[in-house]
Parts: sequence; structure tokens; C-alpha cells
Amino acid sequence: MRGLRLAFAETLFWDDVDPEIAQAVRAAGDVFAGLGAHVESIGFPEAAEATGPAVVAAEAYTIHREHIEAHADRYDPIVAGRILQGAKCALTNTSPPYGMERLRARALESLEHIDALLVPTTPIPALPVAEVDASLETYLGINRRYLRNTSPGNILKLCGLSLPCGFTRAGLPSA
Repeated sequence: MRGLRLAFAETLFWDDVDPEIAQAVRAAGDVFAGLGAHVESIGFPEAAEATGPAVVAAEAYTIHREHIEAHADRYDPIVAGRILQGAKCALTNTSPPYGMERLRARALESLEHIDALLVPTTPIPALPVAEVDASLETYLGINRRYLRNTSPGNILKLCGLSLPCGFTRAGLPSA
């Protein structure tokens, strides 16, 4: 760990994060620092710029366009709906994905002195499946929260690694 350059990205990753999750991730940073890593806090506005349903949907539609137009019935209905929402943005070139290469370049520039970010994988702890699947509306709301912190890395084409940080008081995994 000695010499590794780690940073807490103080941006959307921490918005409305569960206090137990925040404490677990910050404590992990302390462990890494104790093992010789250099740990700091940085701003990373590119993460927030890379999020949003229009960005994700337009990129997904661009990638899946040919297949989903021919075989939408082979997709999970929830996933297909999200991808198809991106058709209008992708086809009219009005969505941020078409400035993504510049945003990705800026993100890499912002992170040039950092080896890895320390952020919560999810802003909320794991929930029992029965609670998540209570209704489609419940599932969609929770699913969006679970995806929020991993989406920027996917969109910005960054590598990601999730490490467990223990368990909540309720005994559920903490990220």
C-alpha cells in the first residue's frame, strides 16, 4: 500500500449517503493510510456531469440500437424501457453523450495524480430482496439508488473495484 495515491471524491457519491456507509468507507480510508497509502480528498465534478438518465439511456441505445430494434422482446422489460428512452436523445444528438469524449478526457486529467478513488459503491446498504421487489415502483426507486455511484465510472470508462466494508447494525452488507 505504501505509495498508493487514494482520494475520497467529494461529490455526488456522498449525497444522501447512509451514515453507516459513509463511516465504513471513511474508516477504510484510515486503514489504507495506516498501511502507508497517501489518502486525500478531492473534488471530482466530472462524476456528476456523467450521470443522469438521459446520458445513460442515450449511450445504452447507441450501443444496443440494432439489436433492441430487432429483438426488444429478448430484453428484460425494465432494461428495454430504459434503453428505448435514449432513442430520441441519441438520434437527435441533443444529449450530453456526444460530448463524452471531452468529459472523459477531463476526468482522466483530474485523476492523473490519483491511483484510485474511495467512494461508497452504493449510498444505501443492501436490502432484503422481498423489500426491493415489493412493487415495480419500489424496485425502480431502489435500483436507481444502487446504480447511482457506479454509473459515473461506467460512463467515464474508469475501472472499478468494490470492496466490502463490513456490515450495518442490521447485519446487512455495507459498501
